[in-house]
Amino acid sequence: MEKFVSALVAACGLSAGWLTASSVSAQPSETHNYTSFTVIAGTPLHLGYYASINKDCSSAPLPTVRVIAAPKQGTLMVKLGELATQNVAGCPGLTTPARILMYETFKVEADIDHFIYEVTNANGDVGVFDISINIADRPAPASGVTRQ
Repeated sequence: MEKFVSALVAACGLSAGWLTASSVSAQPSETHNYTSFTVIAGTPLHLGYYASINKDCSSAPLPTVRVIAAPKQGTLMVKLGELATQNVAGCPGLTTPARILMYETFKVEADIDHFIYEVTNANGDVGVFDISINIADRPAPASGVTRQ
């Protein structure tokens, strides 16, 4: 069965993330993750890096990302990138391709947003991520200092 390495979150300074180690799985499993974030309007939020590796630390097929319920106050972006971490036992200095998931609000004032997405690895294991976003107002620009 595949394992999910939660140490990635701390290693990468990310809010969410998965790294799966591939092996033969008897039956796919599903996990549910509920998280909330506060983001300043107009500021992108990195939601996670999603990658898979084989037991020998080589890259495995990338997980797929599917949006179940889209955000209404912003956009989700999936980019291809690379994950580098020291926190996978037996794989020091691991670097592997990854899908990077980001959210950015198009609101300029305080609001809330919600969306759900799932990540499926090559063995069919599914992680469902239910995300709530609190959008904070942008800080007012500093006013000039007047001289007297």
